[in-house]
Order: sequence, then structure tokens, then C-alpha cells
Amino acid sequence: MTDAYLHGVEVVELKTASRSITTPSTAVIGLVGTAPFADPDAFPLDRPVLVTSATQAAALTKTLAANAALDAEGTLPTAIQAIYDQTRTPIVVVRVAADASATAQQALVVGTALTRTGVYALLAAKSETGMTPKILIATGFTHQQTNGAANAVVMALRGVADRLRAVVVADGPSDTDSHAVSKATLEAGERIYPVDPTVGVLARTGAIVQRPSSAHVAGVIALSDQERGFWWSPSNRTLNGVVSIGRPIEFSRSDATASSNILNAAGVAVIVNDDGFRLVGNRTPPNDGEYEFLAQRRCMDMVFDAIEGSFRWAQDRPFSANLLDDIAGELEAYQRTLKARGAQLGGRVWLDPELNTEATFRSGRLYVNLDGEAPAPLDRLTFLFQRETGYYAELVSSAGAQAA
Repeated sequence: MTDAYLHGVEVVELKTASRSITTPSTAVIGLVGTAPFADPDAFPLDRPVLVTSATQAAALTKTLAANAALDAEGTLPTAIQAIYDQTRTPIVVVRVAADASATAQQALVVGTALTRTGVYALLAAKSETGMTPKILIATGFTHQQTNGAANAVVMALRGVADRLRAVVVADGPSDTDSHAVSKATLEAGERIYPVDPTVGVLARTGAIVQRPSSAHVAGVIALSDQERGFWWSPSNRTLNGVVSIGRPIEFSRSDATASSNILNAAGVAVIVNDDGFRLVGNRTPPNDGEYEFLAQRRCMDMVFDAIEGSFRWAQDRPFSANLLDDIAGELEAYQRTLKARGAQLGGRVWLDPELNTEATFRSGRLYVNLDGEAPAPLDRLTFLFQRETGYYAELVSSAGAQAA
């Protein structure tokens, strides 16, 4: 409303409706890989492309011969199939050139930050596709380890994940428990979710082949988000499209010395044969991050994204008591919603007078404090049993009554 002169009648619509904070989509997968027979117009090299259907993904094998050799299609088509075996979800695909040299191929997948190629092309996903990938994989390129060093693709993805507030599903070596643990330790981070072993799947040629499991696991995470919410752990869910695993993983719910528990303790998720091929593991490898559980890290990432993306309306407005109340009120309402859904155990919002002074307000700066806690998954359930022989007395009494 302004004070401009008007000789007449007017109606001014007052925008008093309350705003709400909206959590962005969490089940978006970022996938980097090869597809040498792709349509170059549909999938240009080192450019993020949003794939939303199997029909669109078919362009990745546009010129592939029907009798082509096993895996000639590259890693992207098989990874997308593994994801789609779990659920239909948006996939941001980055196609890189194929190279026969393993060293050169790894360099192409890693790419460079300066030119936004390889995994760094995922940083342009939001501007080019409108979606930010939250589950990052480069299936076929994260399980290798050379001379005891960390995998370069995993480490590059970790840096990208930090910037996108995403997580990385990193494949294990699928050979021994000790190797899986040592590799995960080298690549440790609160956004890294190592998984071992490989999985057996039916290939295009009809053969059963072993492939890294990260694409299947990424699909399971996306499915869990869709069905239950981003604050749920993907652990304890079965994988579709899997007919075997690359090596037997000794699994027990009560034996701490079983391979599954040893690997889980080191932050390595495993795929076990337990009423179906099942993903087991809540933790990320020990690191200096804030959260040890993958679900908690992802939950807080989504909350932070939601808050940052929902206060555009407040930017550049003049300071006023109403503005401060509106900001705090919107945050409090969001925290109540999160608690009601089970995504937060609670939360508070306040303005710290030591931070918010006349000087900070004059400089156009506002500090809003808030706290909260994402629920940890139930990782260990202990039932305490004690023997009670006194029940024999009840049995004797009951038997005596029946005899009488």
C-alpha cells in the first residue's frame, strides 16, 4: 500500500496467509559413468542430464548392436536398470568418455573442478536440470584400490557431496573383510556410505554376472525416502533384481564376532542373504563429523536445505519486529511439523541478544539460533532375561488342584 493520490475506490488484497517451509526432494540420484553407444545429443559428455523414465534412458544404448559383447554398453545403462529395479526416481546422469586404459578412465570419471567435468559436473545439476542430486554414485569406478591408496573417484565425490549436502554410496572391494574395512577407513567421511560385496544380476546377454552394488543401494535409499521419509535408515531392506552376492558374508543378529557386525562396526554396510538379499548397516566409517549414522546426517542436510530455500521472502526486507516474529514463527512451525512426522525429536528457536545487537542490525545482519536432533536408528536392541524357578511352585500348585 502506498500513499499515492487516488480519487476513487480500491480494493487492496492483503497477503496475510502464513508461509510454510518445504523440504526439497531427497530421492534424487546423481550417477556418473560411461555409455559409448549413447545418443550424443541426448547425453552430451560431461553435462548433467535429468533422466525420469526408462524410455529416456534408452538413448544411452541408441547405437548398441543387439549382439554386442557383455558390458559393451558401459556402466550407465546397467546402473540405471539397477536403480529402476528398486524404484522410479529422478536420476541426474553425467556421461563421461570411455577409455580402454583404467588409469585414463578413472581420470575421465573424476574430471576437473575447474572445467566442471566428470563428477564435478554434478555441481551444475541444479542450474541445468532444476534438481540437486542427494545420493551420489559412480558404479563401476568406486570399488578399485591401487597401491593401498584411497579411490580417487570416491574422494572426488566426497568433495562434491560436501557442497551439495549429499551422500556417496561407495563400493567395497568384495574380496575380504579386512580389505573392505581398510578401504572404508581410508575414504571415511560422514557422507560416505561404503557397501560390500558385489551382487549377482542377470545381464543383457542372459548370463549371471557380478556387479558393484552401489546402484542397487542408491535405489533402495531413494525408495526408503519415498515410502517412509528421509529420516529413515535404508538398512534392513531387501534389494530387487539380485540373485546372488559376490562373497558370503557371515550374518548374525546376536554374535558380535560375525563378519556382518565387524564390518558394520567399521562403518561398512553389507548385503547378506537373510530372507532375501538384504542391506544391513546404519553407520558411516568413524570420522570427525557430527553424526555417526547415515540417516541422521541426511536428515539434517534436508532440514538445512529446506530452511535455506524457504526464506527468500525475508531477504532484503526492512528490519522490524514483525519481520523477526515472522521468521521465528515460521521456523517454529517447521520444527513442530518435523517432530510430528518423526523427523526430529524436538527443537527450539531463539534470538541471542549477544549476537543480535544494534550494530549487527544496522549492518543488516540477523542471527537466528535453533537447535534440534534427528532420531538415531535403533542399532542395537537388548532384551534382559533372568531365570525364575519360582514358576515351578505355580506348576505344582496347579497340578495339585487338578488332582483334587
